[in-house]
Amino acid sequence: KQLPGIGMVTAKALHSMGVKSFEALAEADPRRIEIVTGRKYPFGNHIKESLSSLPPKVEIKVEEVECQKQGVSKLAVTLTRLSQPLQSTKRHYADMIVGSEEENLIHFHEKIRMEDFSSPYSLTILVERPQQAKVTVKADLIFEEYIGIDLHETLLLKKANNSKTNYKSENRMPHYYPPVADVCIVDDDNPVKPGPSNRKDNKDDMPSFKLLDEDSEEEKEPYVTMEEDDCVIINEHTVFDHIREKA
Repeated sequence: KQLPGIGMVTAKALHSMGVKSFEALAEADPRRIEIVTGRKYPFGNHIKESLSSLPPKVEIKVEEVECQKQGVSKLAVTLTRLSQPLQSTKRHYADMIVGSEEENLIHFHEKIRMEDFSSPYSLTILVERPQQAKVTVKADLIFEEYIGIDLHETLLLKKANNSKTNYKSENRMPHYYPPVADVCIVDDDNPVKPGPSNRKDNKDDMPSFKLLDEDSEEEKEPYVTMEEDDCVIINEHTVFDHIREKA
């Protein structure tokens, strides 16, 4: 609707076919535009030509180039023209604003004529880092007459205190070393004598079977006992005694 020749009805028809931005309109087929809007040739070509009334395409970048001292950063903002301006008497203006989100502070503001600025156009600003751990810097290019073509760039600055970090890293003890208070040093020249034991003998710890004593009489006894009726030991004396009994 911001282009000449496009009203409310045509804008709704283009939206129904998926054309929701100037970039999508530049890539759309002119014949397809005519079918969707119900217009005759060369309406599609005229719509495509109306895009020439838009400002030239530009690109904005913001980056940190130097950290001069603790708490201050030097930023460079660059504006580059990507397309050549057309020979037209109409001029387009935009406001370039650079600010920090946490402090709600504007560091730079300038009105730029898009067809005439020297490309690339660079500027340098200094941003302070107070007590916040991070600073969000935003660079915006806002056009006066058109909606949907504004440019936005964000840079996140994180606070880094190198001196404090190095101090912590030098004094930090590795986790696998035991604490100093838990270390005991034993002197070999003065060995520690074992003290009386407070342990009491527990009967449950003793073996359940009976041990044999080498000097006991039980070892001298035969392990296998036999009754006299079942077995008789025969020697020289028993043989002659047996003969005399038979005689």
